Amino acid sequence: MERVRHGTFFAHQGWYPGSSKACQRQIDQFIQDSRAEPGSADLGEASPAEARPAGAHPGEARLDGNQHNVAGRDEHQPAEFRRGDLLPGRAGVVPHAGWAFSGGIAARVFEALARLAGPCDTLVLFGGHLGPRSPGWVLSSGIWPTPLGEVEVDTELAEALSGAARLPAVGPGDYEPDNTIELQLPFIKALLPEVRLVAAGMPARPQAYEAGQAAAKEAARLGRNILVVGSTDLTHYGPNYGFEPAGRGRDGLAWVKEKNDRRALDLMLALDPEALRTGALESHFCCCPGAAAAALGAAKTAGAKEGQLLEYLTSYDVRPGESFVGYAGLVF
Repeated sequence: MERVRHGTFFAHQGWYPGSSKACQRQIDQFIQDSRAEPGSADLGEASPAEARPAGAHPGEARLDGNQHNVAGRDEHQPAEFRRGDLLPGRAGVVPHAGWAFSGGIAARVFEALARLAGPCDTLVLFGGHLGPRSPGWVLSSGIWPTPLGEVEVDTELAEALSGAARLPAVGPGDYEPDNTIELQLPFIKALLPEVRLVAAGMPARPQAYEAGQAAAKEAARLGRNILVVGSTDLTHYGPNYGFEPAGRGRDGLAWVKEKNDRRALDLMLALDPEALRTGALESHFCCCPGAAAAALGAAKTAGAKEGQLLEYLTSYDVRPGESFVGYAGLVF
């Protein structure tokens, strides 16, 4: 079976460790930290002593395999969070910055889903930096290389999703580098080593919710036990992103955390995919609203009534600066 072209592109760019030993060590550290730190720092400004060395967001310093996230919490995150309190998740939302910034959050979501969901045949991963008019895609075949081994595409489910959701099928030789997808693959291989993959780029259009529904329905028709994950970061704020409606400094940081990102989190926790999609296009509170909306659609189809926030922070909590990005991990 053909290997996915550019499948480890961002490992070579330093966004996550490219060697198997360093990659596994980093994931183990993320999981250890998430279990040891159920609570985390508040939304206040991170001091230089609290900031970790930076990794790639985007394409900045390299990750050496020994760095890990600062845990950041706002009042969305339960003050008395315990590992056994999670919802019986079948779906999740993860961030996709370089691992030094948001890898710990993504690891926490995949670990929770792997532990809680029971047997799983295939993980459907929605991503893509795609606007309402962008073409979507489904990877229909191939083997995805990761530093920890290969992940096989579930061709039958991929083709079924492509038809039901009206997303064009692409082959492994057509794939272009996409951090929203690639940065999740080592977590999938490490924590769900036997599952197959369906990867899809989901535009931010009204059909995103239906694509999530289609993933759940087609999986049921084919007898698959699946998990569905949407990959998105939250508000991109500051001069690097040309978006700073509340000014710079503490006022801008507070607006992102207390208003803009909070709105995105509230809509995801309430399982409101269409309000999330349209709100993101208006207020820029997440960069891949189609992917997140698809995950919410799948969660609702599977019977979820609410979501749970596992962790929230911003890149400012890792490395303070005028430009920063919000990250969150949720399960449904």
